[in-house]
Amino acid sequence: MVLTSIKKRAAAVSVAGAAALALGAGVAPAEASAPAAAKASTDVSVQKSCNSGALCVKLRNTSTGKSKWKDLYYCKNWYISGKWIPTRYINNQTSGTKAKFKNANRKTILTTKAPYADKKVKHSIGVRTWYIKPC
Repeated sequence: MVLTSIKKRAAAVSVAGAAALALGAGVAPAEASAPAAAKASTDVSVQKSCNSGALCVKLRNTSTGKSKWKDLYYCKNWYISGKWIPTRYINNQTSGTKAKFKNANRKTILTTKAPYADKKVKHSIGVRTWYIKPC
């Protein structure tokens, strides 16, 4: 009985987290039918440990200057909200997998190094990342 209620609570938390992500947490799937699977870390002042199988992206809010980490697992175009820009990534996906950062037209502007890679994201003047595809 305790196990059943724990499973129900975990499912409710997962659904609530996915809804919060889709409603303005900075990164959301570009495809409406895809499940949201990014999560934020609270301490962005230190290097993030990135779970195996994830592309972890540090985003900075251009209005407030605050940063947060998002872990992207699913192979799809993730939309980056207009007030957020990626400043760092950790590619801890399966061997050989490279992520792509794309502009508003979904043209690739940055391809990550293969895992394990921990790099800063450099932006050209006038070019902004609108989508990230982890695979």
